[in-house]
Amino acid sequence: MGGNLSLLVTTLGTDYEIDTKDKILFIEEIEEEISRIDRMMTHLKLSGKLDDCRAVLFGNFDGCENTYDPNYTLDDFLNNFFKDFKKPVITGIECGHKKPDLVTLPLGAECTINIDKNFDNIKIYFKK
Repeated sequence: MGGNLSLLVTTLGTDYEIDTKDKILFIEEIEEEISRIDRMMTHLKLSGKLDDCRAVLFGNFDGCENTYDPNYTLDDFLNNFFKDFKKPVITGIECGHKKPDLVTLPLGAECTINIDKNFDNIKIYFKK
């Protein structure tokens, strides 16, 4: 389950709120400041959506920069945000707004993630 971070957070507390219970959560975004991504990710965390999910996949975050401190990148933020998280967090999935290199994830499909012990090989398998 998942989608655009801004839209996911907007639905919290409504009838359209995302169900992350026992799901792999996919998140992507476009043209947002790191400080806004921090606020939205904290909102997801405080709502329990990160506790409920099995893993988090991050797609494209095209144009998401830090104009306040260009040396503090999205990767820096994600490493700090998830430093004590006890579930898989995978970044760099070529999916989201960025084109032309775009993979389609079938949201709602059953899938598994296989990660080797060195994190050198990550595969996502979708059930037919």
